[in-house]
Order: sequence, then structure tokens, then C-alpha cells
Amino acid sequence: MNGGSDLWTWQLLRDVSNWGIWKVFGQIDEPYNGVVSNNDVYGTFVYLLAIAFVVISNILLVNVLIAMFNVTIQRILDRSRIIWRHQRFLLIYEYSERPVLPAPLNVCYYPVKLIIYLWRLCCCERPCVSSRVTQSTSRTKDI
Repeated sequence: MNGGSDLWTWQLLRDVSNWGIWKVFGQIDEPYNGVVSNNDVYGTFVYLLAIAFVVISNILLVNVLIAMFNVTIQRILDRSRIIWRHQRFLLIYEYSERPVLPAPLNVCYYPVKLIIYLWRLCCCERPCVSSRVTQSTSRTKDI
């Protein structure tokens, strides 16, 4: 034994990564046919070009994947803001329409609200419109 120096060679390193690179191109049986496995200058140059191609294509594909994730996240964020605003509007609208008194006492609230509505209907010259709406229309007339 010579200390295990024959267990590791540059050809072994090339053969290990060579199978993965040729698998990307769809040529899995490449190491077994012996055409490219000889160690000449052109074979090494093609091997280095194949490694460079795989590395560059992987970097580009990862960048495309990141860009697609970014677009998807942005679209979801925009939709979530719209949904949040709509849900907030519904919550505020629900609480603005609720009676002031809690459930057992709201039996008294509805007759009082009906009396106020009828009084406004009888005493007003025109149909009752909320005071906020009339104030906003008077402000727009001044402009």
C-alpha cells in the first residue's frame, strides 16, 4: 500500500461531477462510452465550459425564481391591503349601525329611535337627510 494516494485522483473528481453535469443535458450513459473520458485538452475544455454553463444557468434560474416569488408576494400584499380595508369598513359600518345600549336594554332603544325619526320626518321641510350630508353639500357649494 502506498498510503492511499491511488484512491484519490483528479480523474475521480472529474468522474463524480461529470455524471451530474451530463445528466442535466440528458446524456446519462456518457461516462460508460469512453468518448469523453480520455484526459486530453479538448475534453477538459468542454468539461469546464459545461460546468460554466451549468453554473450560469443555475444562477439565472434562481434569479427568475426570486423574481417570481417577489411578484407573487407583491400581488398578495396588494390584495391583502384591499381585503383588510374592506373588512375594516364592514366592522366600522357594523358598529355604527348597532344600538348604543346592550342587548337587554335595546328594547327601549328602538321605540326611542322610532320617535326621533318620526319627529324629524314631521318637523323637517324636506325628507330627513343626515346632518353630515347637508353640511358636506353646503361646503361644496361654497367652493
